[in-house]
Amino acid sequence: MFQEKFAEIFAELESIENKLKENKSAGAKKEYSQRLLALRQFMDQCIQSWLCFEERVNQLQDNYGLQLPDDVPDLFFKDLEIAELELIAPEKPGPSKAPPKKKKEEKAGGPPPEPPAGYFSKIRKDASISSFKRGLGFYDLSMLEEAIRE
Repeated sequence: MFQEKFAEIFAELESIENKLKENKSAGAKKEYSQRLLALRQFMDQCIQSWLCFEERVNQLQDNYGLQLPDDVPDLFFKDLEIAELELIAPEKPGPSKAPPKKKKEEKAGGPPPEPPAGYFSKIRKDASISSFKRGLGFYDLSMLEEAIRE
């Protein structure tokens, strides 16, 4: 259903590129810029619809206790250079371990401290996908602080 429309869009992109290679006049650039803008606006509408759909699915899952699997291609995490990991809390120092001393640069507002070893050693795919999607939604709505936190 959508594959055909997206195939048309990518064919149109290729056509525009080929025509721009042949004709580099200001008039041609203006015409093809308008066509590219129209394609971008269509794709933006697709993204908005997808975000609304995902939010609604998440609401249904939360409201009715559904646990739908999020199928993400394995290559997705490979492309991000993230292994299939699981979030683990840091070890709490025992009575024999003293808490690490703060470095001078931390006090002076330098870079944030590194998390304890093993803290982010594992992140579960399914737990992070929902958060990632929400973050994308916030980003798309220009809610950058919320996107960063998510």
